[in-house]
Amino acid sequence: FRARIIPYRGSWVEFTTDINNLLYVHIDRKRKQPATMLLRALGFHTNEEIISLFHEVETIKITKPGTKKYQELEEGLEGRIVLGSVSQPALLGQKANLTKADVTRIIRTNLEQPKLVARVTKGITFTPAQALAYCKAHPEEFKQAASREASHILVKTKAEADRISAMVNSSNFAALAKQYSTDPGSKNQGGSLGAIAKGALVPEFEKVAFALGDGQISAPVQTQFGWHIITAKVAPARDIPCAEAETNIITQQLQIKKSAAEAKWRTKLLKEWDSRIVYSDESLKPVSTTGG
Repeated sequence: FRARIIPYRGSWVEFTTDINNLLYVHIDRKRKQPATMLLRALGFHTNEEIISLFHEVETIKITKPGTKKYQELEEGLEGRIVLGSVSQPALLGQKANLTKADVTRIIRTNLEQPKLVARVTKGITFTPAQALAYCKAHPEEFKQAASREASHILVKTKAEADRISAMVNSSNFAALAKQYSTDPGSKNQGGSLGAIAKGALVPEFEKVAFALGDGQISAPVQTQFGWHIITAKVAPARDIPCAEAETNIITQQLQIKKSAAEAKWRTKLLKEWDSRIVYSDESLKPVSTTGG
């Protein structure tokens, strides 16, 4: 699978999958990273949040096999498809014809999976010294582009805009936006519009928003939507210090190394067992992805 997003302005984003169906993202055609890293950067911090982007999620507390709660779980999931890792714990279900034995096997397999992965990846590390070396070897990955964010308070009349303008400052801007702004899309965020780009805003608003210095607040500005009071947050382009990037580098590179080790182990194991497996129907035999 491969997909590419080419915006009118901004960074290129490409998605690819490898032979193990792991999804990766490339930003501006740079080094590939696991797609989960991008999703976590966008605010989806937990596995459950990421899974819920793609499936309907039902969270169930996992208990030990043999207990009453475990038996109830088996009975409750009978006849459903269980996807994902229940050790998260997240059970994603839709109607299907699974038996209790199928459900038990799936649950037990998934409960053991984290232990197996931990064993396969045991001893894999990525040290601060390696992070520093990586940072120095890939300086292009640690450049932060200049950015400009805008917030506004939108009202219907100039008289109201003038009244708010007389009392607004950097400390109370967000509070006044929540109280007075008529823009439903930004009101609850304290008037924040997030990062802005030229060409994406109405000309009158854009001209003022891009003329403001960091933290400055404009006089009332009229557009087709009403009267705006605008403030800007400006961050110049900079090189991210290796010390600042260290934690993210270690997290990303450790995940990449562990994923690679797990994929290598899986490929090796499947190859070893390939000659021992007998398929009742040739159509059930998976297509080789190892070139052998």
